[in-house]
Amino acid sequence: DDSTESLPFTPNPLRNEDYMGDQFIRKARQQRDFKFVYKRKITLHSHPWPTNDAAFNRLIYLQAEDDVIRTGALSINDQSSVILLSAISMAMDTALNGDAPTDRDVIANNLLRYVPPLWNNKFNSKTWTDEILKLWPDLISKDR
Repeated sequence: DDSTESLPFTPNPLRNEDYMGDQFIRKARQQRDFKFVYKRKITLHSHPWPTNDAAFNRLIYLQAEDDVIRTGALSINDQSSVILLSAISMAMDTALNGDAPTDRDVIANNLLRYVPPLWNNKFNSKTWTDEILKLWPDLISKDR
């Protein structure tokens, strides 16, 4: 399968009797470059939807955002879904940094990094801004 060839190699997990500190000291003594990759095994129920687990829902959202907006690994063909996901992504990021902007120019200047790569050239910046601004008040409302 060609899709797995582009994935970076990560080493095997530590055995139950291994301790990360011991591995750190061993690699440091060998003067080797190394990094630890934190992996967590997630077991999904046979019917995980809907769930009230906020952490699980956040992880699902972040994976979808990364696959659609950042890497373009998944494509969305529905214009309204792309606009909604872009608006949600921008609102979530800006809310983490304080109050979400309400100035049209600030939104327009930051918008294209939240648009999936395959959709970047489908509309001009003004059209994207207009579409996002239609959804913006509901997304940044403090009452939600």
